[in-house]
Amino acid sequence: MYGVPGSHNRPPGSFMVRNEAQDGTVFVNEGDGDVTYDTNGAVCLEAPKGSVVLLHGSFLHFSDDNTSPHSRWAYTMHYVEKDAQWDPRNWLQRDETLPFRPSFEVTV
Repeated sequence: MYGVPGSHNRPPGSFMVRNEAQDGTVFVNEGDGDVTYDTNGAVCLEAPKGSVVLLHGSFLHFSDDNTSPHSRWAYTMHYVEKDAQWDPRNWLQRDETLPFRPSFEVTV
């Protein structure tokens, strides 16, 4: 995996959203024109097998094509502030039968 240092300081220019048929996802650009990402200066983010890698949601990261016969498995967690307004277009949706759950409660 590779990442572009400092890219988390820039708001993302495109977002993965559900398509109109609600059976897949597409990328949409926010703002004017096409979004291009400068991957010059990307550094290798080498991690041993079985490692946990945490990335900021705006951090530009990518991998080369997997040319091995083995899958690359990933488990993704999304943490969102409790009061956040969830965009109904967001690719990650839960319905009332399986709502988002808080990972912890803070009491003062």
